Amino acid sequence: MGPTNIALVKLLKADTELRAAIGRYEQAAKNVRIQERRIADLSEKLKLAHSRQLEFQAHAANQQGEIDQAEERMEHLRAQQQNARNNKEYQAFLAEINTRKVDQAKVREEKVKTDQQFEAYSSESHDLQAQLDEERKQNQVTRAQLSGKLSELQKIIDELRPVRDSAAQAVPHNAREAFERLADNDEGEAMSAIAKPDKRREEYICTLCNMSLVVDVYNRLHVRDELIFCPSCHRILYIPDDLPPEAAIGNTAPKPKKEKVPKAASAPRARKSDALNEAGQPSLVNVLATKLDGVLTDSQGESVKGAMDADQTPLEIQVWIDDKMHGVYKGKSADSLERIIRFRLQEAGLAHRVRATDKTGERSSSEALAASETPSEGSPISAGEMPAGEIAADEMLTSNSQSQNSEQSAQSPRATN
Repeated sequence: MGPTNIALVKLLKADTELRAAIGRYEQAAKNVRIQERRIADLSEKLKLAHSRQLEFQAHAANQQGEIDQAEERMEHLRAQQQNARNNKEYQAFLAEINTRKVDQAKVREEKVKTDQQFEAYSSESHDLQAQLDEERKQNQVTRAQLSGKLSELQKIIDELRPVRDSAAQAVPHNAREAFERLADNDEGEAMSAIAKPDKRREEYICTLCNMSLVVDVYNRLHVRDELIFCPSCHRILYIPDDLPPEAAIGNTAPKPKKEKVPKAASAPRARKSDALNEAGQPSLVNVLATKLDGVLTDSQGESVKGAMDADQTPLEIQVWIDDKMHGVYKGKSADSLERIIRFRLQEAGLAHRVRATDKTGERSSSEALAASETPSEGSPISAGEMPAGEIAADEMLTSNSQSQNSEQSAQSPRATN
């Protein structure tokens, strides 16, 4: 990487260590801060309660002054009433005295309410003062318990801050501003390392957001001295120490050649042409075998369908063709599958001996009849008893040999001439 990116990586390490130390200090001083916040809140509430208490106290004093002035005025009016010269003057003084009494009664009622509010604020101030004293005592105890730990953490912070400042001074102005902006907005995560998830492919991702990056990002960071930002999370990208060029781009040294070990001679594989005759067409035996497999597959499907229509589970049945185990098929029952196979073989023009048994080896009900019709091993088989498939195969091979002989005889005179 270029000098700017190297300086940014050093700044990232110093900033990360400083933020971690500040975080540990704040975590340790969390209880102290909570208590200080409570003390500040209680102090504010106590100050407000004191101001309200003084306000109502002054209001009550004013009301008491109004009551005293009204009382003095009524005494003066009573004295003038005694010296009234006629009844009209007497009644006038009496009306004014009664009015003063009504006003005085209203002021007395208001003063009672004011006194009650004053008492309420006085009680609240007393309670708040008690709570404030208790919180201050607890704060002092907590500070005494954490004083040693907090002083150690503060010492570490004071040691790391100059290192971080010196690392910041080594970064160019524009790059430092970009770093500071991202660090403040993203809680210190201003840079992100790139990674290569698959060693076999030249692909890179941002380790912070796990999004894919362009292929040439490693070369740009390794060769150029410029800031490259992640297009997804917008962090500044850098190459970590565990991703050197040989691991990122691949080792260009030639690999040692392995000595070839001669393989053991294997059995020759069967060629595809073995299944073809001299004319390049499939042999008759393969055609008949394929036709027989198709008949058995269709019979199995018809028998399984019958089992499903009867709400039965298809059974696994062993099928024997010409006294040889041909395979295991599914069907409604051994008798049903055997009847269907015989019928379809007759439709296809194939003559084979069929026997169907379940997996336990029990024979179908039609096997006794089939066994009685099967000739013994020592008795010769006439042309009428030979299966139609074997007769057709024999006739086709005979016709092919005759046609080849006729062609050879037609070509021999020409060679002689």
